[in-house]
Amino acid sequence: MVSEPDAAGQAGTGRLPEQAVPDAELTDRIRRRAAASTPPVQAFGHRHIPAALAYARLCSRWPAAASALATHAFSLATLEIRRGIQPRGIWRHQLLMLVQQTAASWAADGRSDHLAPGFVACLEATGTTTRGRLLPIGARPHDGTMLDAFHSLPERTRIVLWHAVLEAEPDAETAALLATEPDAIAALKPLAQQALHKAYLHAHLQRNGNQTCARFQRLIEATTRPGDLRRSLDLEQHMDTCSCCTLAVAHLFHMMQDPRGALAEGLLGWGSAAYLADTPHEHRSHLLTTRSKAPVPVARAAAETPAPSAQQTGTPVRHRGHRAALGATTIVTAVAATSAAVAAVALLSGGRGKPEPATPTTQPPLVTTAATTSPSAAGTSASPTAGTSPNAAPSRTQAPSASPTPASSPKNNVNLALHQTATASSYTQNYVPSNAVDGSTTTYWESANNALPQWFEMDLGPPTDVRTLVVRLPPLADWNSRRQTIAIDACTNGHDCRTVVPATPYTFASSTGNAVTVALGPLIRTRYLKLTFTANTGWPAAQLSELHIFSS
Repeated sequence: MVSEPDAAGQAGTGRLPEQAVPDAELTDRIRRRAAASTPPVQAFGHRHIPAALAYARLCSRWPAAASALATHAFSLATLEIRRGIQPRGIWRHQLLMLVQQTAASWAADGRSDHLAPGFVACLEATGTTTRGRLLPIGARPHDGTMLDAFHSLPERTRIVLWHAVLEAEPDAETAALLATEPDAIAALKPLAQQALHKAYLHAHLQRNGNQTCARFQRLIEATTRPGDLRRSLDLEQHMDTCSCCTLAVAHLFHMMQDPRGALAEGLLGWGSAAYLADTPHEHRSHLLTTRSKAPVPVARAAAETPAPSAQQTGTPVRHRGHRAALGATTIVTAVAATSAAVAAVALLSGGRGKPEPATPTTQPPLVTTAATTSPSAAGTSASPTAGTSPNAAPSRTQAPSASPTPASSPKNNVNLALHQTATASSYTQNYVPSNAVDGSTTTYWESANNALPQWFEMDLGPPTDVRTLVVRLPPLADWNSRRQTIAIDACTNGHDCRTVVPATPYTFASSTGNAVTVALGPLIRTRYLKLTFTANTGWPAAQLSELHIFSS
């Protein structure tokens, strides 16, 4: 084998080794090499395949399928590099999107049984196609604003946001991607987040606002700036009738309170919370620091990914001790599948890490925002607990709500919201959004405190005719009366949204059983209903015990 000129003699030429150069230079070295297996390709794989493999495990049913997904995605990425194709974002994000696209193509050609049931349900519920996608799979259309903002930023800012903020990698690793000193990353992270906030607000107003909204851009920036949070009566009056600016403020507060979760929701979509919980950088550290120096057997590329054998479709292979047993031969699609790509996945599939779950990891059909599942969202603020606050219902551990199941036209007296998918801008302790659709008024959702406005959104599954909402709080035996200001938006497909009820104060009192009924006017056919809370006289947070939705 001919030795690579940049694998030896680098000290004499002054060139940095591949492990120490940014992705831009690394991909340039890959592009200049004709050989399939090169040190730059191997370094690119060691840098990014562990994250792709961690995400592939969320999308697939078996370890062998996860290995195949990650390998194919890496092969596609190296092909794009050699063709001179640059990602709109960064290569780590692009690689995870290639995992998504590969998994979606499996579902389209009859290999759904290889994939996690939740991922398949997400594809079916949203009607996702594998071509021409503008959003990550499972992301709601309004999350396109995050993609627009992220792509508009300079490459260095995108790298800091993804690697240092979203994945919380050690500063030294992010610094290597930027060819800078680790000490600089601590100063770059808040600057990158400020740049994202400004870009997000600009993109949001461009997508959804009007000339009047544009005049409030600087006031919104000041209202949501960390350490500032100044009040503006003009802005508050405008937000009383403008759902666009109300949602912008809510989203910016969510980004400020949970930057990792907000980024992952908008840029990754399905499985974002589980991906964050897997701590990819720690997983990669285990994989890369516990390798034996003995050569690793390499599987040869196959023309197509075959279905798992009868043994592979049984009980998932588990770890024994600290040694992973992902087991099956690494399966690779031959589209630019280099031996280095296969070797990298084979190498990274067999190391120490977290044990494989006994059952496949699943996600709700739609992307679960940080408000419902992100571990970094919980605990952002203290919540009153039973016995310490006059407004608190007894605290109890809540089970997540069931995944939505498409339903035909329901009867008029059926609560369309019961056990459907609920998401929110934030939550406190165990007062999660699913509490508001579990059929019990003794449980409730509560947003982060002192951070209004906040939003709560229902996904009804297929578009459904709705006319009336009943908004409830816990019984008055546990709660005192209060008034909450709520605006209601409806979206048929997530793109075409309109305000059906402007911001209106509603009184929850004994005379109404701590519930209010909201008539939407004429019959509305919609899939998503979003309630935006801008004020609450009883507690500095949005609160909702049960949301009932009826077609009459």
